[in-house]
Amino acid sequence: ANRVPLLYQQGACAITHAIETMKWKNYSLEQPAGALPVGPAMILIHVASTHIPFTSESKEAIADVPEFLNEIELALKDVARQLKSFLSRQDNLAKRREKEEIIQKVLPRIAKKTGEILGLDAPDISPVVAKIMGNVLVRRLVKNNNGKLNVELRVKNFGEAARSFSLHESLPVEIEDASPKPDKKLQLGRDTDYIWGISLKPGEQKAILYKAASGSSELPPTIVEGLEAEMVTGARASKVA
Repeated sequence: ANRVPLLYQQGACAITHAIETMKWKNYSLEQPAGALPVGPAMILIHVASTHIPFTSESKEAIADVPEFLNEIELALKDVARQLKSFLSRQDNLAKRREKEEIIQKVLPRIAKKTGEILGLDAPDISPVVAKIMGNVLVRRLVKNNNGKLNVELRVKNFGEAARSFSLHESLPVEIEDASPKPDKKLQLGRDTDYIWGISLKPGEQKAILYKAASGSSELPPTIVEGLEAEMVTGARASKVA
């Protein structure tokens, strides 16, 4: 019996009917009239019951029992609302990414030409970009002082909403006199990952100070964990689900 392939009638199944009757266009998926939605998407439904009303003894499809159809539809609507929210956020992030790419192309040229006219070096445009985009700005200022690197991390929230995230400095050397002290310290091979938990209100700025050996002048990029890359200027970003 195990060698006989299991058959199913997709068109006769309550699961398929429940999916087809949903108005998926309301949830940001295209859908031909009276048909399954168009992806890319995968819909997986598991029906658990002590008595599944199959259409026949061969169990090729689930019958259109109203109670089953209603429960499947409720589950689908719950997931569809989450899907719509996710797709909407991805669309907004894509628009932010496109806007920032344009700004990153135009502003350096303006800064360069202005510097040439005034006889000055081109300024750092990252604060301007962060302000226009409403991003979190991360700047690392490094000064060499008697064989030690004095490092200052400035973090400012240019957004209109409060932001909470983790700031990582993965360094090949030990840091000293950190203020504030790291919330966590993890050993990653030869490097040490120093982690600070940061919460910023709109417009708020915070600073982290520490010292490190002068041989580590080429410091790896600061990493922001908990925000999308489109929401951060001046550091690498990693959004963990």
